[in-house]
Order: sequence, then structure tokens, then C-alpha cells
Amino acid sequence: MPAQTLILARISDARDGDDKGVTDQLHDGRGLAERLSWGVGPAATHLIVENDTSAFKRKRTKLPDGRTELRTVRPGFRTAVAMLADGRADGLIAYDLDRTVRDPRDLEDLIDVVESSRPRIPVESVTGSLRLASDADITMARVMVAVANKSSRDTARRVARARLRLAAS
Repeated sequence: MPAQTLILARISDARDGDDKGVTDQLHDGRGLAERLSWGVGPAATHLIVENDTSAFKRKRTKLPDGRTELRTVRPGFRTAVAMLADGRADGLIAYDLDRTVRDPRDLEDLIDVVESSRPRIPVESVTGSLRLASDADITMARVMVAVANKSSRDTARRVARARLRLAAS
């Protein structure tokens, strides 16, 4: 049973600093931890909030090896993955799979950390859509992230087209 669980809360579009969505996610995450009898680490380090942070939009980023590539910019998510990798945290709860990742590369980084630990690091979500406990769970997460990524791409395309139409008029 995890004793130092992380709870990750993310909202992609929080206008004017509204934090009700992430606050609700943290509350629900704590409730799930309690039902599972998982300990949650200190709030200052183990409650990770990405308010007004896209899990889809990518920006040109310089990688440690000097290359520049498109990557999502998710400091909170990266902190969570690092804490799981180095043992500062031993479990992860999020509200939902698509609150956690929308980019397949981010999911693969999380899977790598989960699978490299023995026993496997437990990962759960309030909605039940994110579990990485078995090969079947991981395959389902990959499929669901691919679908969520496609949905985000469709939305981005439609929004860009609408902006062009408005600019032309």
C-alpha cells in the first residue's frame, strides 16, 4: 500500500485564476486515497496542481542533448514522474486519464516509471479510467490517450478555422 501517494490535479483552461476545478479534483483524489487506504504525502510536495495548463499543446523545447523538439510543457506532471522515479512518492492518483495525460509521449514516460519499479507503482483515478496495474490496463490507457489526443487535435483545428473566419470578416 502506498504511504506517500501523489495527487495530481489539472485543468486546461481556468479563467482568471479560478481554482474550483482543481480544488474539487484534489478533494475527490483524497477521498479515493482514503477508500483505498493509501497514505498521501505532505500537501506541500504531494498535491500537484496544474491549473490552466494544457496537457495537449506542444511548444518548441530544447532537450538536454541540445536538440529542439515539440513537447508539452507540464512542470507539475514532470515533477510527479520524477518523484515516482526516485522514490519520493510511491503511488499516483488523478481525477481521470485525460486530466493526467493527452500526449502519448507523456503517458509512455509514466508507464516507464511505473513498470520499472518492483512492485509496480500503483496508479489509480477517481473515475476509474486510469489504471496501470496490468498489461491490459496499459494497453487501454494507450488507446484512450490516442483517442483523447485526436479529440484535442480536432478541437484545435476547428478553433483555428473559426479564428481565420473571424479574421477574414
